[in-house]
Amino acid sequence: MNLNENNIQAPFQYKISENTFELKTVSGGFYLDTDNVQVKVFSGQRLFCADIGYAVDGAVEEMEFLIDYIKVYPQVLESLKDLQAVEVKDNEVYLIRNELDFKSIVFFPPSDLNKKFDFTITTYSSTFSYFMFDEIAKKLNTLDINYPIKNYYENTDYKINDIIKYNGYLYRVFKDFTGDSTDYYIKTNCNLITPFKKLELNNSYKVNELIEYNNNFFIVQKDFLYQKSLGVLTNLNGLLKPLQDIIIWFDGISKIYKNQIVIKDNFSYIVLEDIENPVWGNIQSKLDYLNKASNTFYDDSNSSFGNNTNTVQKAIEKLKSNKQDSLIVGNNINLNGNTISVDGGTSKEYIIDNSYFINDLIIKDDRIYKANEDFIASDFNIDIGKLTLISSGGGGASAAIDVSFDNSNSNLEYFSGYDFPKYKKTIANTINIVLSDGTNDYNASIVKQSDGSYRLKCSINNFYSNSQGIELSIKNINNLSNVYERLSFLSQFFNIQTIYTTIDSLNYINLEASECVISSLNFSLKFALIYSDYNKSLDLIIKIDSSSIQSGSYNITLNIKNRVLKPEDRNIFAYSDPFMGTQDIMDNYILSLSQNNSSIKLTGSYTLKQGAGLIIGFYSPIIENYFNVSNTTVSFQNTSGITSSSGKAIKFGFYKNSSAGTDKPLYLLFLMYQDDTDLQVGEKITFNLAPSKNSTLNPIYQSVSNVQQAIETIVNDKIPDVYDYSGTETLTNKIAKVDGVEYPVYRRCFEVDYQFIGDGEQHYVKVLTLNGTCINYFAVIIANTNTETMVPTYDGNNIYRFLTNRGGIQIAYKTKLNNLVKYRGFGEYIKTYI
Repeated sequence: MNLNENNIQAPFQYKISENTFELKTVSGGFYLDTDNVQVKVFSGQRLFCADIGYAVDGAVEEMEFLIDYIKVYPQVLESLKDLQAVEVKDNEVYLIRNELDFKSIVFFPPSDLNKKFDFTITTYSSTFSYFMFDEIAKKLNTLDINYPIKNYYENTDYKINDIIKYNGYLYRVFKDFTGDSTDYYIKTNCNLITPFKKLELNNSYKVNELIEYNNNFFIVQKDFLYQKSLGVLTNLNGLLKPLQDIIIWFDGISKIYKNQIVIKDNFSYIVLEDIENPVWGNIQSKLDYLNKASNTFYDDSNSSFGNNTNTVQKAIEKLKSNKQDSLIVGNNINLNGNTISVDGGTSKEYIIDNSYFINDLIIKDDRIYKANEDFIASDFNIDIGKLTLISSGGGGASAAIDVSFDNSNSNLEYFSGYDFPKYKKTIANTINIVLSDGTNDYNASIVKQSDGSYRLKCSINNFYSNSQGIELSIKNINNLSNVYERLSFLSQFFNIQTIYTTIDSLNYINLEASECVISSLNFSLKFALIYSDYNKSLDLIIKIDSSSIQSGSYNITLNIKNRVLKPEDRNIFAYSDPFMGTQDIMDNYILSLSQNNSSIKLTGSYTLKQGAGLIIGFYSPIIENYFNVSNTTVSFQNTSGITSSSGKAIKFGFYKNSSAGTDKPLYLLFLMYQDDTDLQVGEKITFNLAPSKNSTLNPIYQSVSNVQQAIETIVNDKIPDVYDYSGTETLTNKIAKVDGVEYPVYRRCFEVDYQFIGDGEQHYVKVLTLNGTCINYFAVIIANTNTETMVPTYDGNNIYRFLTNRGGIQIAYKTKLNNLVKYRGFGEYIKTYI
């Protein structure tokens, strides 16, 4: 090839003046699994290999190779055949020095499969082995890759099948041409290969272009130039939007973008600006409703309001302002998706002696009512019992949801979602913490801020330091005695690392200037939270990024913001545990309670690492509310809610560790195959597990307070009050409050035979258990027919049916005309677990 500025394919760094190549240091990493095209695994072989994309040149003593963040040692072999004789060790990787085709290849022992591989090497060139070029060829499909990739220049000749990089895109030439100062020939003589651009400095981007950035794809929302002017990068807020337009809200989202649509509790919101680490309670001013009455389409084809009445907002205002307008008699209001259509009903003034029909809309004293039955107007004070108030009148509002509704007569209840999580654990506004340097203790606290975030705060005077940073142990959190309780509590706010080799190998998080101040020093700082299973210590590490400070005493102010917010009432922070054995590493996992409408499941996944214990240890304040936990012997349960990548069936059991003390997990989760064999290293374990109890969420009903809710409740009542004589359980539209907790009320019909005793006597009937469902029952007293004041309805076969109310519970029963009485009752109950 020609080594010139027009050819971007030249892979090496040649120094002409020194007649040598520049040796560069590069770092990278990826997972060693069979889904990665850079990894090749050959069945039955003693080694597998991976292509790192760079030739390994220079002294290996200056390089670093890590497997799951643990250092391994490179062994340099002269030729390929030396691989046949080399002794394979778990803490080594292998390089081939004198094989040009294998300069970018690293060989690994089989125990490294499915682990994370990181490297820092020196190299003269980026390159790929034969099998990686094979993968590149597949990506380019049928392209002729014998031609180099070229930049686009004026007065330069381009031939058929040349690949041209222009303005961030790749093109393939299908007709020879000479470049000019325009993009004419790019459009007419070339085909586009890549439909997206990379985000690169000093490039311009146009609206609707597709950009790849940080391994995600975005659509450009506004023209911009990506540059680093005066050392400051272009602010991308509001400029990019992910391809995923609509997201279902969940706690822990890292970022939402301007113009994305967020769905929460069956409401849709549009995002007004980019928001990092959003907390729902603090971002309402940065969202706007999508489903307001003012922007919901209204089909006026049947109601004929006129005057461009094409939204729900305008239709309601029309009902309020034009009291004499009439609709077609006998219609109802139907809510279908985003359209409200009036199939019938009339909008009339209330006039004595006028006839009104069920579902008519009636106007009286600037208020709108819905007729609940057919009637002839006689006295409004009497007739109001046959009406439901829809609007209390008054001036217009920006959205129907803002129009007040008088609910005192109708007592409507509005379904607003489900109560999740079922068992709540509130995070206090202030949490007391004790930090220690091994000699002195320092009082600290985690304090809730007005924006919903939390800050770890502490002031330390005369702290002596003679190193690159500060190390403080977290000695106490709210007087929690067990270290797993402290780990769980702190994990609500920060990620805690348990696998590391040295302090320098930690994954640090950069601190803002206001988060840590060390006297008057001006350093870039970073921090990490770590837990050592060896000495049972939970530590905060603050490290100076580039240099060390002089030995001496300093005043330190901590004001560190939480990096996550994962409450304990919906997350379990767990760790690998050997249970009465030993483990080489302590891995950490997060399992979460996830909601799907009215049901919940325990979800999450992890891959079993080499050296990690097979058992899962943890603390959780809510685990016993959802799962059966044994405190004697482990009770295993077969399940399909936990799966293994091996395909083998799994069983599980929760155990409460009565001998946990201060440094062992309070709860243990045992997992094994249903054939009583152990899980294997490298397997991915996935949870989608329904709780053993309390897996159904209670619906939340709120008193209707505005027109929007009133109309939706009336026209789209999802829970009709049904009396089903077949014995089928039905959900009523009632709510029972027990010990301050609201429960939905269910109803089921039952029958009991009793011998008739005599006039004035009472029979006592108790609702019986059905199908083993665990239920709280109401005892029901039913009087005999001679004391019943209601008129019975005869339904054949000498059977009469009555309706009555006793103790607030509606009962229907029937009786034969002899001394044997057959009672039919409707028992109403709530479902709880005892």
